[in-house]
Amino acid sequence: MTKISFIVVAYNAAQSLDALLGDLLSQTIAPEQLEALLVDSASTDDTAQIMRRFAARAPFEVKLLENPKRWLASGINFIFIGAGLRNIPEELYESAAIDGAGYWKKLRNITLPCLSPTLFFQIIVNIINAFQSFTLVKLLTSGGPQEKTNLIVYSIYLDAFRNFRFGTAAARSIVLFVIIMVITLLQFSTEKRSVHY
Repeated sequence: MTKISFIVVAYNAAQSLDALLGDLLSQTIAPEQLEALLVDSASTDDTAQIMRRFAARAPFEVKLLENPKRWLASGINFIFIGAGLRNIPEELYESAAIDGAGYWKKLRNITLPCLSPTLFFQIIVNIINAFQSFTLVKLLTSGGPQEKTNLIVYSIYLDAFRNFRFGTAAARSIVLFVIIMVITLLQFSTEKRSVHY
């Protein structure tokens, strides 16, 4: 049997999901032929609850994708942190165990100091990526609802390529650059105290 799949980008709108469910059930399509993917673009607890209620009431298969930005970059983070953990010499843990150190002492005195360069790198890269979020906003919400998901990078895009205000877009991009540079410099200033090579 052929399945009819559809994707719904959910804002904080219980009524639209209820209307969608009513519309789908009023069609002559059998519920077992339908499957849905709900994408939470608003990233609020209300939206997540609305999506879960919709999934529980729907007589067809519903998959939930809650806050894609939260987990999208987690894969590369795990790869870097896993590589950093593998580079910690096992002899350090063995000598700490001989000296009677428990799990928390090993974590505080061996793991975190040895992993600090990797964590420092990950924090900088993730903060820069957070300021440069564009793709998810463009594809899922286009800045809506009511400009709640509009970010500075998306505003730069709208100014330059929709409204043709290149001067404003250039000024905003310079402001974004300065913000990212200030945050990165602040992180590098704390590096000497918290990162151990």
